[in-house]
Amino acid sequence: MSGLWSLPQAAPIVFRHLGAYAELAAQDLAVSREQFRIRIGSMMLAFVAALFALLMMCVAIVAAGWDTPYRMTAVYALTAFFVAIAIGAGIYFNRARLRQPPLFAAVRREWAIDRVILGRMLDGDETASTLASSKLRGVHNEQHA
Repeated sequence: MSGLWSLPQAAPIVFRHLGAYAELAAQDLAVSREQFRIRIGSMMLAFVAALFALLMMCVAIVAAGWDTPYRMTAVYALTAFFVAIAIGAGIYFNRARLRQPPLFAAVRREWAIDRVILGRMLDGDETASTLASSKLRGVHNEQHA
């Protein structure tokens, strides 16, 4: 029964935490959006520059071997080179994608902590409400610092 009596005490803290979750989610989205914009811009620039350089390199290699018996060898070697580059780039981008933190990582972390605190509050632990209030003040101060 003590858990039911602490529910009115927990409600204001829960609502304040919901507001804090919304702020954390907005911050996570802003950071993700900025990281995505930077990553796309740099990938586009690198792609265009690399494509131009490789195109010029291919033209130079084929032109140098045009009047020789190694004309087709040069074309096949360039094809093998581009296949190897494509495989390497695919592996690299897949590994980079796997290293990214999940979306709303901060919200998930805070929710896990708050579930423990809320459970302790509902069990009638008096120190849990003090801990929740101080945690909320700490999160609020970090966000506005």
